[in-house]
Amino acid sequence: MERIEYDRYGGPEQMHLRTFSPAQPRAREVRVQVVAGSVNPFDWKLREGELKLFTGSKFPRGMGSDFAGVVESVGSQVERFKVGDEVVGTTSPKTSGAFAQAVVTHEKLLVKKPAALSHAEAAVLPIPGVTAWLALVEKAKVGPGQRVFINGALGSVGRAAIAMRITRMGSAARQRSERFRQSPISADHDCLPRLVQFWSLSSATAASASMRFTVASISPRRSAANSLPAVRGLSAASRQAFSWRRPGA
Repeated sequence: MERIEYDRYGGPEQMHLRTFSPAQPRAREVRVQVVAGSVNPFDWKLREGELKLFTGSKFPRGMGSDFAGVVESVGSQVERFKVGDEVVGTTSPKTSGAFAQAVVTHEKLLVKKPAALSHAEAAVLPIPGVTAWLALVEKAKVGPGQRVFINGALGSVGRAAIAMRITRMGSAARQRSERFRQSPISADHDCLPRLVQFWSLSSATAASASMRFTVASISPRRSAANSLPAVRGLSAASRQAFSWRRPGA
């Protein structure tokens, strides 16, 4: 199998497409055949070593956090998933490795993929979707009739927040937001609470005036897309998602 990995912390030039042998899942782990993965600023921050005191110095390290795919095998104590289940999830920052043909992660970091979403659509949910959920539901506890200002609404966190606001809580903006109301993310985001406990609130600040809550999604100093230059093996690379394809396929 193949994955994108790096041998030292640094820029995108450190990434290489190489063969690797995925580990067998331990008792509470699940091995997933990756169908799609998403690119987050968090990924290039890990690669550049911004969290190296946490991630350590063991190399090579796989790239990628969020993904969607199909369960290949499960550990002896896994009860929520079975071989063949379609799932969406993320990895521990210490291990990463979602930009691969297969990845192993703890079962707590996985949920069943909503039937209404394709693998590519589901793969963009974990970090951005959970961040938006934490901001609106866990932190702000907003409800029907309350107004929310979402700054930076064209990013992944902002789009997720808009979809949740419209479909879950109701809003006067509903009639003016047909695009988001019909978006696949609006159809089924009940999987998000299961992932919430593993991520910290990163893009919400309290607001005053007439707004109940403000979600500020700040653009990174450079896009995640720039962290994945032309690497053979990727059928597409963007801020949103890529689908895995073998070189030459």
